[in-house]
Amino acid sequence: IGAGYHDEHSSDGIASATGIRRLVDEGKAVQSLMPDAAHHPFEMALHQGRSLDTPALYRLLLARIFRGADSLRGLYQIDNGIENRLAEAAGTCADYRELVDAIKSRHFTRTRIQRILCYLLNEVRRDHMDACLDSGPLYLHLLGSSEKGRAFLSTIRKRLSLPLIGNFSRIYPTLKRFYGAESDRYRLAESMVELELRSTRNYTLLMGAWTGANRNLDFFVDPLRF
Repeated sequence: IGAGYHDEHSSDGIASATGIRRLVDEGKAVQSLMPDAAHHPFEMALHQGRSLDTPALYRLLLARIFRGADSLRGLYQIDNGIENRLAEAAGTCADYRELVDAIKSRHFTRTRIQRILCYLLNEVRRDHMDACLDSGPLYLHLLGSSEKGRAFLSTIRKRLSLPLIGNFSRIYPTLKRFYGAESDRYRLAESMVELELRSTRNYTLLMGAWTGANRNLDFFVDPLRF
């Protein structure tokens, strides 16, 4: 119904997320395209500068790509010569959208290219991702909960098959107790936390404004309560 996935134009009062982002970038109103319950917090976030600065994303990506095609090999899903396409496109493209379009092909869809650029920005190594996929998650990280959910967690916490982390000062001691400080599982869990932190810090670099709070938002912002 209405606009299609990634469609940049609204249709019959319905727009894709891509279309809404495009309108916001152009300074246009989007209230009619969003549910009322979502629009208010969205507008608050925009007012506080917590929206994505696409030019900043593009500059960060270029800085990484300009280190050379050879430096991209070994990153997750960088294969089949795409590192050369990235290096070539980065030298001529004017913005993020143009970069994605230049790399896109029959074998590399827009969605796949956007995922690859995220892996590239966050230095996700192929061998590390393979190890993570083989092991599965090694900890639980609570982002939010209802009152009913909190009551459930309080009763099941001691029976969880994975450690529940949240307080930054206790993450590594918790993982060491659970897996053993010298174990391979602990070292892999530690690397997962480091990737989570790196991704969050990079995300804060893309915000239109920054308040000066701790950039490790995942662990220095209280879980949502609803």
